[in-house]
Amino acid sequence: MHTLSIVTIMALVSLGTCACNTQLLEFSIAKEVGSIWRDAQRKFGCEYYTAVSCAIGKDSRCQMTSNAVEDRKEIGRCSHHKVAQDIEQETKSALAKARSKFGCPKTFESLHCVRDSRGWVTCSLSGSEVHRSAQSSGCDVSIFSDKLAEEIQEMIEKAVRKWNCPRASAVMCVTEHQHAVECTLVAPAHEERSCDMQFLTNSLANEIGEELLEASINYGCTIPSTLNCEMHQSEHLAPRFMCHLVDSTSESLGEQPSTSGNSATSKSGPQPPDSPHPDQKVRSWSHRHLRSRREI
Repeated sequence: MHTLSIVTIMALVSLGTCACNTQLLEFSIAKEVGSIWRDAQRKFGCEYYTAVSCAIGKDSRCQMTSNAVEDRKEIGRCSHHKVAQDIEQETKSALAKARSKFGCPKTFESLHCVRDSRGWVTCSLSGSEVHRSAQSSGCDVSIFSDKLAEEIQEMIEKAVRKWNCPRASAVMCVTEHQHAVECTLVAPAHEERSCDMQFLTNSLANEIGEELLEASINYGCTIPSTLNCEMHQSEHLAPRFMCHLVDSTSESLGEQPSTSGNSATSKSGPQPPDSPHPDQKVRSWSHRHLRSRREI
């Protein structure tokens, strides 16, 4: 990685923005609903569900329709109530992520999904601020980068607390193409046997890498190729990570990967940043997260 620089919010907005793409959000929910229905039918012998309608709010409730007789009792291990609960939970999770990371509105009021004769599921959201243009409601990369900083902070603090790992000073992730992200973690050199920094790096790269790829693929966001994160110290506040997304013309975005799966990175990956304390010995660990086409 390189020496990290502070980038203003205005610069971030000019480099790229996320859009709350309602169509892609609906598509993402439809995939989950279809998966829940298929599992319920295959594993528990549930009826062939054809539609579900959900009221969205503090007390979300979903009502399903199947091709069985309307008042037919549940058979065997199938629980219609459990299937409806699973859909409610997945819908809440998808909407919460869309709001917190991509600035989607909180005014969605209902969800309706149907399955056609081919077995394809389509969903539609309704509400007072639902827009279906490519750039619908306000969402910029500063929201996304702040959320990534929180996740990185939580993972590193957990490693410090549970395994006595050194507190990382910097993290950089580079999106190499639409299926791969490589992350490098920098921390003081240590000899604590209970701490496996490579394992921490692998976990962080897989988690953050998937977030970056998912934002682009599932939510239609235009994400700058490089995530720079640096630990900031303050006299009055606890140390915390600050992240910025910046474009890098040296990265070859859009290329296809030569392999699939997750693997450790080679020395040709992103270079570690300069140590914030020149007198302190530091080490860096890297890992490349590859998303297989089956996950797209």
